[in-house]
Amino acid sequence: MNALLNNGLWIQDSYTLMPSEGEPFFNTNVWMNKSLLYKNGSNYINAPCAWLVMTINDGYAYFGYSLDGRNIVWYDSYPVGNAVIEPMVSTELVLGGYGNGAQAVLGNGITLVYLALYYWNGTTWEPAPVGVFTPTPGGYTITGES
Repeated sequence: MNALLNNGLWIQDSYTLMPSEGEPFFNTNVWMNKSLLYKNGSNYINAPCAWLVMTINDGYAYFGYSLDGRNIVWYDSYPVGNAVIEPMVSTELVLGGYGNGAQAVLGNGITLVYLALYYWNGTTWEPAPVGVFTPTPGGYTITGES
């Protein structure tokens, strides 16, 4: 899950399985102008289904996950100042490979991946308003993933 902040930071909360790093884990990245400023991963987590959660509070972006959609495990934070998330095309959900144009590998074709974007309205999770993008013949890529 990617979010562009109004101060130019681009934050990522991801569930990652990179062949070179072995077991799956939750991962935080913070970028500015295509430069990686911060990277941190959680311990090994085998989660067949999870919610990725990001919030900004008191000048920090917090990164977490939920295995049940109700309880959140906050595993990381990063100072972002008085920033807010920009509702634009760079704030997105991505199913991608490990970067640099690599594509996701979904096994033998029976793997199901559901992507849904929700926000917390103070009392409950609500579907976030989203735009619809039409893929171009070569695919639709904004991030380093494909």
